[in-house]
Amino acid sequence: MPARVVFGEGKGLASRLDSLNAALSAADACGARCGRRLRGYQIEGVSWGLEGSYLNSFSVGLGKTSTSIVTAVALNYNVVAFVIPAHLFNTWLEEIVRWAGVNVVYELLGNRRLRVERVYLGTTGEVLHREPVKSLPDHCWLLVAHETVAEWGRIVAAARDGGLLATEASVEAATAARAIARQPELVVIDEVHNMGNSSAARTGGLHALCRGAKRVLA
Repeated sequence: MPARVVFGEGKGLASRLDSLNAALSAADACGARCGRRLRGYQIEGVSWGLEGSYLNSFSVGLGKTSTSIVTAVALNYNVVAFVIPAHLFNTWLEEIVRWAGVNVVYELLGNRRLRVERVYLGTTGEVLHREPVKSLPDHCWLLVAHETVAEWGRIVAAARDGGLLATEASVEAATAARAIARQPELVVIDEVHNMGNSSAARTGGLHALCRGAKRVLA
């Protein structure tokens, strides 16, 4: 079962029922798209995500990925960041197409020098075409590897605090950084146990991203 909401305000019974109904509606819509149905405990997980940030404690194989994607659909935020291990990108692409019907996503790649690619997906999540882009749009679903989140988190935090010009080596570098400095409203973290080292750069970058998000699911 999902853990309790760990961030956000407490909810009354009426609000709890509203969240459950919204979760049921989102699960039905997404299920109709792919011919599958979320189980009851997954729908409950979606409802928690509609109320606030939470830690999903499903065991391996019980559907954390699909639950997170349906939650993202239900929230309908402009910028959604999926922070995941690079070797799981293809799995997430398949599930995003299956449950959300999203056929264009963005990937943030690299380490110290980041680049953005727009990725066009087929009906089963296969990659049809990739193309480099110079900036992230205002509305996007974005995949970010664990290895990349340190630098992106730094950039997003600097832009949020107005410090890009001070932290970048040049005006050109600051301009390039600003183009990818989209604060995600929803941050979904897969394999969060790999972020256990509080002194690691990627943990710091992830914290910077989450600090400005409306919701965090892990």
